[in-house]
Amino acid sequence: MNKNLIIIGLVILIVFSSCARYNNLLYMSTSEIKIENPLYTDYTLKPQDVLYIRIVSSDPQINVLFKSVSEERTGIASEASLYLNSYIIDNDSTITLPVIGKLPTAGYSVMAFERMLQKAIDDVVIETHVSVRLVNFRVTIVGEVGRPGVYQVYQPNATIFDVLAKAGDITNSGNRNEVTVLRVENQTTVNYKVDLGKIDALASPVYYIYPNDIIYIKPLKYKTVRENIPLYTLMLSTITTFLLVLSFVGK
Repeated sequence: MNKNLIIIGLVILIVFSSCARYNNLLYMSTSEIKIENPLYTDYTLKPQDVLYIRIVSSDPQINVLFKSVSEERTGIASEASLYLNSYIIDNDSTITLPVIGKLPTAGYSVMAFERMLQKAIDDVVIETHVSVRLVNFRVTIVGEVGRPGVYQVYQPNATIFDVLAKAGDITNSGNRNEVTVLRVENQTTVNYKVDLGKIDALASPVYYIYPNDIIYIKPLKYKTVRENIPLYTLMLSTITTFLLVLSFVGK
């Protein structure tokens, strides 16, 4: 009888241990109502960044002057054609444009570079409008999320919650309390940890996501227990059968 009670207790323990703790499923749990949020810092352009640059004018001849050959052939209809019609920043942090030639990008944000390019264009032709977009703003999300993958981000000040929502949110088996964000800074990969279960996440350096960030959501320990329940059940069944046989033989 005591042996049966022990077995039942083990089964109950395994079942309950497979359930995620309620606190592990919460975001920004706190009793505070205010926390200082870091101001968004514009992303600074880096070598190998890809910029889509559009220069338009009311003068058709000027439009032809700044229109690339690939743009004439493909048009702007897909992400692939967008890349084909974009410009890559060289390793020396310069970018080469038709008519204008080489321009520096080091230390510029996208908007600052757009303003500088507009001025450079105005020195050559009149009545033009310049728009610049960062094409390679992609974020990789792996681990315990609904839809792991690489996501294109069009919002310049996207937060970690914005991109996690794109990936279907963290699953119930994901660890919200120790999220890893890998970010390249000054040619060095920096490993950041952020606890999304606390309001302090709003003050984290990785609250705002930058291009090429990698977000990793590791599983909670209970997931291993849950996935092994069939094995544990088989083991308990075997032990129970063995004990029943021993009990029958001992009579």
